[in-house]
Amino acid sequence: METQAIPNFKIVILDDNDFYNKILTRFLSESLKKTGLLKGFTVDIFSFTSVKDCLNNLDNSVDILFTDYFLSDDCNATHIIDFINEKVLTCKVIVVSQIQNMKTCALTILAGAYEFIKKDKKTMFECNGIAEAIITEKLGVTN
Repeated sequence: METQAIPNFKIVILDDNDFYNKILTRFLSESLKKTGLLKGFTVDIFSFTSVKDCLNNLDNSVDILFTDYFLSDDCNATHIIDFINEKVLTCKVIVVSQIQNMKTCALTILAGAYEFIKKDKKTMFECNGIAEAIITEKLGVTN
């Protein structure tokens, strides 16, 4: 009897605020683990506070990247998206930011971001919902 491998998804979180990075990582790890048990998948989450470390670890095994808009070293989310586009990587980029500027939001979406989320009390749940939707789409599962 042949056993099927359980699909595994790789998520990367890039936020130079160590506290926020840890909270988002823990929240997504716990909630997606529960969802994975129900829907038949596993998730590995890697978090980075350094842009350089993150970019050195991006490849086509990454399914989803959550990134803050403003990052250290005069870098922002559009720089990350440009890097992904240049390397022809297939991960979905979700920008999470305190910036509530429509121009910034529009520019990141036009650059190729999958979604732009404002940091507030609903952010963790929105990130989880988007991750679940992307994973479900990749699994080909319909509700």
